[in-house]
Amino acid sequence: MTGVDVSNFTGDYKQSQMAERFNRPHLVVAACRELVSLGHDRKSWMIFAASVDHGIALTNELCERGIDARFVDGTTLSGSVKNCWNHLRPVASVRL
Repeated sequence: MTGVDVSNFTGDYKQSQMAERFNRPHLVVAACRELVSLGHDRKSWMIFAASVDHGIALTNELCERGIDARFVDGTTLSGSVKNCWNHLRPVASVRL
């Protein structure tokens, strides 16, 4: 990934650099446009963001496009998290 360093300690991309790199208005708009275009036949999506601010920007942009987007982070109350998980569940499930 151009412009994002890898930590020598963890081997992961540096989170602050990823957030700075990806949370740019034109990239958020382009990503959401592509998500809506490619995901139109999906019942639900789960999207991971580079930071809380990036997640909020993605959520807001998707809502502006008429998508029922919900944001969850570490401060979200458990009842709200369960509601989001239930929203992602498929309508029918197969049990073995």
